[in-house]
Amino acid sequence: MICLDAAQRILLLNWRDPYDGSRLWEPPGGGIEKNETPWAAARRELVEETGLDGDAVGERSVPVARDSRWNGRRYVGTERFFLARFPSERPALGRDGLMPDEQVNILGHAWVPWTELGSLPDPLQPPQLPSALAQLAPEGPWASADARSSTRRRARTQERARTTMSNDTDRVDHELVRAATEVVRAHHLGENHTVAAAGRAADGRFFTALNVYHFTGGPCAELVLIGTAAAQGAHELKSVVAVGDTGRDVIPPCGRCRQTLLDYFPTVGVILDTAEGLRTVPVADLLPHSYRHADHC
Repeated sequence: MICLDAAQRILLLNWRDPYDGSRLWEPPGGGIEKNETPWAAARRELVEETGLDGDAVGERSVPVARDSRWNGRRYVGTERFFLARFPSERPALGRDGLMPDEQVNILGHAWVPWTELGSLPDPLQPPQLPSALAQLAPEGPWASADARSSTRRRARTQERARTTMSNDTDRVDHELVRAATEVVRAHHLGENHTVAAAGRAADGRFFTALNVYHFTGGPCAELVLIGTAAAQGAHELKSVVAVGDTGRDVIPPCGRCRQTLLDYFPTVGVILDTAEGLRTVPVADLLPHSYRHADHC
């Protein structure tokens, strides 16, 4: 939920991911228990995570699409965001309601001015938080800023569509994009298989693969693709692409996949959805000043 103090600062919690040590800022929240309404869950989670008064949470909510990773697991879905207002500035928080693992992984909290949401030292989750805030509290000073931002996003989307239509097909392997899209649409399964990858080998053949999620980790689609191609005698990939389920289209590889692709295929091209439309980018450009495993063997 989004918590506002008397000065209209937003409460954010700073977390460390136990899987890879990455950090993020996120408003309080959590899962819904059996037979619990989203509103009741929001009130309970606020008390457990912060010690603040759950009665401050309003009943109105807005849906926010989430696509995030935590502890090696990908979370995709829609969450309800609520608004809680507090009459004092920077009310004190308590941690007594946190679970033992949460006690370890929470780094702190901050009451952040809305104008500073875009300049946090660590990533903000969800990135659509300013838009959700503008919907829940349209009378606030952030409303006009969000409207301007929405206008700019629509303009960029329209420009990207025009650019994509005029792209040189020699630069982007659209057959790979279509193949990965068809695979993820046909075979995505809950949280187990949410991303498909496709790759073109030096001999012209192409291969497809799905990610394999498991709570112990599990390989991304790009890594499954490497093994799939190798099992059929293809040990050099010229270009790769990943496509997410639920309409996410082309998505960039994670840090681990970028490093693996660079070590296996230093000249491979990665198809990305950029502000200028689909582009094929050398994997080395995704990891400037990168570590290379071959240099340490």
